[in-house]
Amino acid sequence: MSLPQWPKLILLPGDPGFKEILATPPPTAGADVAFVVRPGGNGLIEGVSLDALDDYLQSGEYDERLEEIEAEEAPSSLLYLPCEVVF
Repeated sequence: MSLPQWPKLILLPGDPGFKEILATPPPTAGADVAFVVRPGGNGLIEGVSLDALDDYLQSGEYDERLEEIEAEEAPSSLLYLPCEVVF
């Protein structure tokens, strides 16, 4: 299997490794995976380890992302809340 060079943000049909990645099952419940959106990442969700999540929260990236969200002109009916999903 020939996978694309990483970090590649979007894997498209026809890209090397597309079918293999698509056939890979998602993490099982309780897996040590968290999902973050980096500042300047245009809303792209990234799966990270729990250690990387801790770095994301402690380094100020999370605060930067919150500032980006607040600076966006979002409809007043839209509310962003930090949340945790526990399986």
